[in-house]
Amino acid sequence: MRILWWCLTVGFLGLNIYAFATGDFAGLVAYLGNLGPWGILATVDLVLALGIGLFWMVRDARSRRRSALPYVVATCLTGSLGLLFYLAMRAPEDRTGEPAAR
Repeated sequence: MRILWWCLTVGFLGLNIYAFATGDFAGLVAYLGNLGPWGILATVDLVLALGIGLFWMVRDARSRRRSALPYVVATCLTGSLGLLFYLAMRAPEDRTGEPAAR
């Protein structure tokens, strides 16, 4: 499963790099200004999903005695990329739900 998270993370990182390298702030503002009802719905849905993901991630990190702060900051700055990094770096669990020994 970790390989899947890493593949998604690397792919989405590439898309983020492309967007930041080729786009500009004016393009982002123009995009947000022309969303329309469906675009607003999709944006609000994304923000809600990221909020739910952040809530879960902080609780999961605390249960594992790890800091979620770098991933929270990354999620706030890049969206799903922070959550994907957390999932890719997260230690696998054994069947009891406890983190597996490395």
